[in-house]
Amino acid sequence: MTRKNSTGEFPHKFVSNPEILRGGLGLLGDEALKKLNAKGYEVADGLSSDYAAAISIMAQQPHIVEYCPKDTTSSRFAGRASTEKWLQKAGGRAVFLLLEKLESEDQDLNLRLAGYGWTGYEITPTYEEYPVTSAYRLGMNHLGKGLASAFTQVVISATYHLYSKESLGLETWLSNKAVHIYNQLGFFALASIDELEEEWRPTLQPDVPNGLILDKRLHMGYPDSKLA
Repeated sequence: MTRKNSTGEFPHKFVSNPEILRGGLGLLGDEALKKLNAKGYEVADGLSSDYAAAISIMAQQPHIVEYCPKDTTSSRFAGRASTEKWLQKAGGRAVFLLLEKLESEDQDLNLRLAGYGWTGYEITPTYEEYPVTSAYRLGMNHLGKGLASAFTQVVISATYHLYSKESLGLETWLSNKAVHIYNQLGFFALASIDELEEEWRPTLQPDVPNGLILDKRLHMGYPDSKLA
């Protein structure tokens, strides 16, 4: 597989049919893709309007809303119009779909959304050396199956080999359980945890006064040495 863009440009429109990734993602990416395939999953590159609608539903699951509440709003996946606008943000967004392979009664292969992720330019002034942002989500029914690490790696590697070779990072919250997966993959905090200021963020946790909880916003970077 060859890179679709050599200039660091990301897609900015819906596609008719997302493209199933078959390899060409470097050593780490190809190994991760094989692990997902062995578990009965594919990863596709590109976002169709049908899968955008499926993401809109999945984004409402409580474990996603807890740390990624914007996914359900008009700034991302509230509806077709908002998603079309979001795809054009800051020069485009590469969307990757984790798809579960299901065999129907007539032996046809069906693919069901199991997770989603994206990358694109989102420069944070404090961390301008990591201009490509990334995000990773798994649906509730697919948690605890050993998919998160491999899917995250595929998104990282596919972004590098298909779209942009610039440094990649992410933004999350310190209390997010996914942080340990990011650490295992090689992500590192871009600032000392002790130096981060606590912020109030919305939470779905019960018995929390005013629905707000103190947490620390965490920016992480991925080592350039692991991208190739």
